[in-house]
Amino acid sequence: MMKTVFAVIKNDQTLVENVIVAEDDFNIDGYTLIPVGDLYCQPGMFFNLKDKIFYFDEEFLNSPTYNKDGTYTTQNQ
Repeated sequence: MMKTVFAVIKNDQTLVENVIVAEDDFNIDGYTLIPVGDLYCQPGMFFNLKDKIFYFDEEFLNSPTYNKDGTYTTQNQ
C-alpha cells in the first residue's frame, strides 16, 4: 500500500492541526485527511476547500503556493 503525506484537519474546520505520513486508507475519527501533494503545508496553516490551497491566514490571503504575481510556485517549468 502506498503512503501519502496528509494534512490533518478537524471535520468542518480549516486549521491544519498536524501533517502526517500514512497509508492511503488511513482514517482518524473526527478528522479529515487532505493529501498535501506538492503543496507547502505545515501545522497552523489553513486549508481553503474552494481552491484546495493551504494558507498562512484564516482569510485565505497569504499562501506560499502562489508568487506575488499570481503564478503557481510549484508548476513545472
